[in-house]
Amino acid sequence: MVHKETAPMVEDNAPKDRVNALKCASCRYDLSGLETQSKCPECGFSIVRSQELADELILPGDELPRIRLAMALLLSSTLTGIPGIMLYCLFAVFLGLSQAWAIPDEALWSFQGLLFVASWSPVLTLAVLPRRVHVDGGVRIMVGWALGCVVGIGLINTPFQTLFLAGSALAVVCGIINLTRANRSIGSVVPAWGRLGAARQTRGPLVAAVLVIAVCRMILEYTPSYRMDDPIPVWIQLMVAATEILLFVGCIYLLINRLWLIFSLWRASALRTRERH
Repeated sequence: MVHKETAPMVEDNAPKDRVNALKCASCRYDLSGLETQSKCPECGFSIVRSQELADELILPGDELPRIRLAMALLLSSTLTGIPGIMLYCLFAVFLGLSQAWAIPDEALWSFQGLLFVASWSPVLTLAVLPRRVHVDGGVRIMVGWALGCVVGIGLINTPFQTLFLAGSALAVVCGIINLTRANRSIGSVVPAWGRLGAARQTRGPLVAAVLVIAVCRMILEYTPSYRMDDPIPVWIQLMVAATEILLFVGCIYLLINRLWLIFSLWRASALRTRERH
């Protein structure tokens, strides 16, 4: 019987790499002295990723102004997209009251203009960002969604109320998708973006609310006049009204959040300018 000799276990006593003069890219915690393969003890963000982001901001000297410009562009486009969603809620209420053509022309054109800017300005935002931080598909997919918004705007101007509902929902959804894609691209290069509350917003709840409103309004559009004791249309009406209220209130919160972010960026920029002088 042959006995195989096993190699003795050797402890890895090799010195581990330690961080030297680095702060966490997410929470600005001092990471000096920690192992490079570990995570920030404060927020759990990868130390390796913090080092990569620090190198990216130091080596290409022309990229930091571009990232700041992209952040400003995204916030500005969000300030047009959110009022567009709020107008969508109000127009859906008008349609539910069978007063579609009572909508003032000025409000209708403002609605279309806001959605157009909200869907196309994120394309410019992504074009400004360094190419390596683009989300999958880059600018081409966002151009496709922006063209979808143009199609929706075209349907809004048709004389059919059902196409008005479908077109307005399509335009709003395309704007939301482009805004969130640009938002995710900025969040990938500026981790603190999420801590400010900007990158936490996902498109799922917003898109779902818009589609629920559109589908329910279309169902009610083709439902004959009903009595108050007819439960199904009444419940649909209550559901769509509740969804419109929730979406409207959520948009108010997002609008306040974005205004606060713009103030924070302006204040930080003013402080940096003051420190230089």
